[in-house]
Amino acid sequence: YTIKVPSRTGYVKIVEAVPTASNVANAQITDATLSNGTGLAKVLVTSEAGTTTEYKLHIEANPEAASGTILYKENFENGQWNQDSTVGWNN
Repeated sequence: YTIKVPSRTGYVKIVEAVPTASNVANAQITDATLSNGTGLAKVLVTSEAGTTTEYKLHIEANPEAASGTILYKENFENGQWNQDSTVGWNN
């Protein structure tokens, strides 16, 4: 799996791994420290029978925006502010 994060991200903490099967005994999580914009987080899942599966999460930071680039832009033409935090970001 590949996950994109904002530029200048240095650390990604995986808070929880939610199993989709009922026979999962536990999940061990290794967080990702990014170096040069990339990092690797791992989730090791162990079933009740002792079988393990490792999931790798490749973390990639978006490239740094060029100097002078507008990173956030909101359109107030209609007189209202859009409260959706995912709208307006360019990076």
